[in-house]
Amino acid sequence: LFEAARFAAMNKQERQAYINKMNTERDLRNQLDYALSEGLAQGMAQGMAQGEANAKAAIAKAMKDKGFDAATITECTGIPIEEIGKL
Repeated sequence: LFEAARFAAMNKQERQAYINKMNTERDLRNQLDYALSEGLAQGMAQGMAQGEANAKAAIAKAMKDKGFDAATITECTGIPIEEIGKL
């Protein structure tokens, strides 16, 4: 209510400056909100990909420990044979 009264007491130039300021603040807030949501989405996607890679590596390591040959491990996990040798 106080803000509305203050706005009503402004002259034309003050009102326009106030409106411009509010528009700028709103635009900045929207940009930050968008950047945050995009950053979270990218982080989630990267986390999921990393989790999947870690799970595949763990499965490949377990298969290698059980004596499976590298070709079979590659076929099951999609991990290149060169990487399996490093496990």
